[in-house]
Amino acid sequence: MNRTAGKRRQKASDIPPQKRGKRRNPLPALLVLLSVVLVGGMAAGWLFLGCFGGEEATNSRSTDSSAEEATTRLKIQTGAPLKVGDVLFEVDSFHLVVVPGAPDHTLTEGMAFPLGEGDVFYQARVRIKSRGRLPVRVDPNDFQLVADDERWQVDPGRTGPPPRTLRYRASLDLVVTFRAPVREGASLLYSPAWHPYGIIVEEMLAPKGETSEEMGEK
Repeated sequence: MNRTAGKRRQKASDIPPQKRGKRRNPLPALLVLLSVVLVGGMAAGWLFLGCFGGEEATNSRSTDSSAEEATTRLKIQTGAPLKVGDVLFEVDSFHLVVVPGAPDHTLTEGMAFPLGEGDVFYQARVRIKSRGRLPVRVDPNDFQLVADDERWQVDPGRTGPPPRTLRYRASLDLVVTFRAPVREGASLLYSPAWHPYGIIVEEMLAPKGETSEEMGEK
């Protein structure tokens, strides 16, 4: 029995130790996995933009007058209120004036420039009221005077008040003034963020009790 056990122990000791395998570097596999995740994320992003990015591109503002932009504008008459979503918009008057009225606070205080040669004053009185829970940004710079293919920006020294944000049920009265040549068919264009294609006020109308001498209107 002892000899057999000795032989068995000797045979077990004669067995050479197993060779240790080399440890594999996990970095290449991680890089491949990261590349797959990155490519998949980019593909998902392109798909999302393709499905939902069109609305943002369509609503972007443009200074060029195009046929598509013109057909999506809202057209109203002076004195007629317009409700767009949660915003109530109304132009009380829009006419030519000799001496324009000035708001209490203008876009640029103390910088009212005189008329250029051949220019006149166009002035509009506008009221905007918020009827929704979300804030509404009102900026007088969103107004333009439009005639044919020409546009004029507001006169900052005679336009105001400066931009404000309206809360629920708040309202704001604006005085919007332009210096421009007399143009037949001139209209007022308002392009706020909540309706970027714009609202066109087509008809000139002087305030009640006042006369627009240049146009011969009352």
